[in-house]
Amino acid sequence: MYEISYRRLTAVKITGASFLFILAGFLLMYALSDEGLGIFESIYYASGMVLSFWFFGPVFIRSVYLIFTNPTLLKLNEMYITARNGTQIFWKDIKKIELHQSSFSKIVQFVPPQYRVHLHDGQFLDLNTYNMLTNNELLHYHKLLQQAWNENKHKTLC
Repeated sequence: MYEISYRRLTAVKITGASFLFILAGFLLMYALSDEGLGIFESIYYASGMVLSFWFFGPVFIRSVYLIFTNPTLLKLNEMYITARNGTQIFWKDIKKIELHQSSFSKIVQFVPPQYRVHLHDGQFLDLNTYNMLTNNELLHYHKLLQQAWNENKHKTLC
């Protein structure tokens, strides 16, 4: 069995960086209490505050959660992949494994890189990395997933 996991130090670093941006949002909120600001400065500070909370709030919450949980993202064996949430995906059911890099969702929230597993029935599953892997690790683990799939896709339960 092989495990794909992240380093807790990465989660701590991301938590610290996002906390600094949220703190900057609170400082902008405090600056709004100054009565000497004009209308355009108030709009500028308020938009900076909202954007700091919008983009870095979810990242902060998710990374704090990941500091205190099991760092394993995926488990691989010769029959199936086990996702972080316990879902088992058998190698024989997989049609293709892709790496989806970072993007934005419909509500302009940052979507971390993920492995998209296409199944033979036309569905797909996203295996989230929660932004805890470096680009080199993402590519390395993608190659490892592809290799494991190629080796095990014809095996069946006996």
